[in-house]
Amino acid sequence: MSWFRQRLVELSFPAADFLPSATSGVYFKAQINAHYRRTRVFHEDRDSFVRHEVRCFMSAITERWAADELYTAQDAVNAALGRPSKCSEGFYTDLTAHVQLSITQDGVKAARIERADRARIERLEFLKRTLYTDPSLMAIEYFEHHPECVTSEEIDITSFRNLANNLRSFDEWWSPLMTAWTELSANTAPREAVEQSMRVLLDAIQRLDAKLAMKYKLPTTNDLGR
Repeated sequence: MSWFRQRLVELSFPAADFLPSATSGVYFKAQINAHYRRTRVFHEDRDSFVRHEVRCFMSAITERWAADELYTAQDAVNAALGRPSKCSEGFYTDLTAHVQLSITQDGVKAARIERADRARIERLEFLKRTLYTDPSLMAIEYFEHHPECVTSEEIDITSFRNLANNLRSFDEWWSPLMTAWTELSANTAPREAVEQSMRVLLDAIQRLDAKLAMKYKLPTTNDLGR
């Protein structure tokens, strides 16, 4: 029966520099007005529990939005908190809240810079994937930014293909190989094991390009044993 219902309890409290945004290191501020009804389940400090619940609930929503998406984040929070809810542990019921979010100008600026950085990275990733598979696009992209070079006899189209092939082979072969070699050297404690891995590498260089070994005065596998 409705006359047995508890009266609504009103809470007004801030959440200054507490609510995370999707922008790294930037937080929303908030002024919160909440209402709830007490239940018969005992709690020593029910108001603190409700404030904690509301803040946690808000955090899970605001962290999805960048700092310069203030009003979208605010609408999302109020849409969720505008529906009456009850505590899963039975401490309150009919909880609703209205939130006023705010953000500093520095936070907005940081969000715009971060968005621009993300867009630049996405473009570079796209160029990387595309240009590596079709080196001719690398030349076209260069001419797009330097139209004065289109008729220049100094431009060697082959160099673009070589550059693209070198970049691709570096990512696919040399970079992973050198990373693995570094880890192998760090994780190999016995001296004998280190010498064995060095023998394999030096032997490969000697077999593939003896002139290169001579140019850099690399030791031979026999030198390692001295």
